Amino acid sequence: MEFSKLLKDLSAREPHFKSSYLELSDNLGRYLVKLLDRVYDDTELHIILNETGDSVTDRHQKNDLARLQLAVDQKEYGFVSHPGCQYYMEVRFYGMLNSSRMSNIGLFGFITFMYILFYPLLAILYILIPCKTQFQKFMRTPFLSFISDVVSFLTFLAIVLAYGYLRHHYQDEEDAALIQLYREYIAQTKLDYNPDVKFRSGDRGGVLLILLAVFTAGLLWKEIKQLYTTSFHQYAADWYNVMDFLMILLYITVMTIEIVSSFKITAARTACRFNETWSNIAADDETARVHFYWLVADRHYMWWYDPDNIFDGLYAIATILSFCRTSYLLDLSPYVGPLNISVGRIVFDILKFAGIFVIVFTPFWVSLINLYHFYNDDTLQKVSLFIVKAENLQFPAKTFASGYISGFQTLFFALFGYGESDYPDLGYFSNKWTHVIGYLIFGAFHVVLIVVLLNMLIAMMAKSYDNVSEKADTEWKFARMKMFVTYMRTGSTLSVPFNLIPSIKSLLYCFRGCICEGQKHLEESVVVINERSLGRHIEMTERLDAPTSKNNDKVNDDMSQESSSSGVRNIDSVDEGPTMQEESIGITYQDVISRIINRLVSDYHQLVQEDGRILSESNHEIVTFREKFQREMREQGEKISALTSRIETLCKTLDSSMASDAADTKL
Repeated sequence: MEFSKLLKDLSAREPHFKSSYLELSDNLGRYLVKLLDRVYDDTELHIILNETGDSVTDRHQKNDLARLQLAVDQKEYGFVSHPGCQYYMEVRFYGMLNSSRMSNIGLFGFITFMYILFYPLLAILYILIPCKTQFQKFMRTPFLSFISDVVSFLTFLAIVLAYGYLRHHYQDEEDAALIQLYREYIAQTKLDYNPDVKFRSGDRGGVLLILLAVFTAGLLWKEIKQLYTTSFHQYAADWYNVMDFLMILLYITVMTIEIVSSFKITAARTACRFNETWSNIAADDETARVHFYWLVADRHYMWWYDPDNIFDGLYAIATILSFCRTSYLLDLSPYVGPLNISVGRIVFDILKFAGIFVIVFTPFWVSLINLYHFYNDDTLQKVSLFIVKAENLQFPAKTFASGYISGFQTLFFALFGYGESDYPDLGYFSNKWTHVIGYLIFGAFHVVLIVVLLNMLIAMMAKSYDNVSEKADTEWKFARMKMFVTYMRTGSTLSVPFNLIPSIKSLLYCFRGCICEGQKHLEESVVVINERSLGRHIEMTERLDAPTSKNNDKVNDDMSQESSSSGVRNIDSVDEGPTMQEESIGITYQDVISRIINRLVSDYHQLVQEDGRILSESNHEIVTFREKFQREMREQGEKISALTSRIETLCKTLDSSMASDAADTKL
């Protein structure tokens, strides 16, 4: 699998040999599937999927799906979607609930419902229990972690919706003294202001803002732990992680804006409770005007970069990302999952298409703006000899003369049919050359970008959809496996926001680690001394046991032959007998690979022998058929010879009889 990764890297670095490298990589992928077909029990499969053959890596990542994670990273679809891998991961994903899921779906649903109902209590118990128990093993089941994450994220979405709806209603806060001072101010200055206006409130969400902040902190901590347990490359390769990062960043930004706005508004409300402030506002004092600005809730009065405007925009984008994030749930369904995968591929096609789109779109956009720049209102008023009437300033091409933003909007929406054919028309101004050139550029824009590029994008999206549809089952299994691996390798058991509370067990581990760190150097020196004494002891033992070692090796070889000839346990017995970790003690990754390769070679020899036997039987049948055909041909030849001689005899007899009849006729 590492060699397959090297070949894919070489295909990117040396594009002239790309097809050859990718063909070799595909052949290696098929070879891996053939090896996986020769895994005959759950112990071997456990070692294959959890170890890499590197002693250092396997020692630090014991039972951590290292090989399977590598297959997912390298997109080995055949290996990941293999029935053995799928079954193994389902057993580990559902854990203790796997038997009830297979035998009694009603009991499985009841346990899941009760888990959701009492999850807060179960999470608190998990935090308080300091030792490893069956309860903690039950709570660490990946399926239950998935369910708790789903419920937690749905709760987070409910908070997002409630906060976005109720936030603007906090401006109805009544402050009689402040309203009275405001009315006295407008009566004194005789301004045409609304006397019943509602001001901004310093309470920017209350409990909902606190809940949103807590959930956002929990999501951030979850992403940090996930990034710690995996590499940055693996984290960034998943688009859902990128979406999570952007979503969390946006929520942190909007909450910071809310806090700053709350301080500003609270200070303004406090200052405006004094008559002196309103007098300063009437006197056009700058500081007082700033206080009045933060008091008014009218968006027409606000700057475009006001924190409330910035908040609404960023919060809208964050809400879209939050709801789009739930699309990962579709990967569990074999019916909707392939459609979700197709959407992801199509989005990637659009991103690739964006590059050539920008290159082609930009020259048309800039050229039309430069062509019509003279006809904007400011330029016409400066250089026209005659005063241009207002009705003559309204013409279709003004959309390009108004500036880059207006021109961009016109061309972009023209791609989707929202435009008119007379956009290059100058109306009152009779400049035929500019008129003709404008129509030519606008027509070329429609031909190149709409007829050619948009249809090319549609073809790319259709091809991506067809590719996923052709391998729908494999694509769905691969996407589901990615989610399984994520929940099995994650460093957090509890969902948001309970993951912010450190459990007693983790505190004890941290305390134990601090104590053991001080004894590390002493233990290293003791280990060196013990290794030296152990080496001398082993050397003496080998000298004493040398005559009997050969006999022991012979006995071990006989036992291994008997065990190999007796067959292996089926993978369906994964829940019976000792655990896979206990069975795998003493069996290394190299041992398992050697067994599998030997089985593959043995199957190949059997296949060759079977082909040889079939070939020899076919040759024997051909020889027999040839001899039979030759014998039949000889028999037919003899029959033909006898028939020929008989015909000749008959002909002679007929000739003689005809001659005698002729003689009699003459007489």
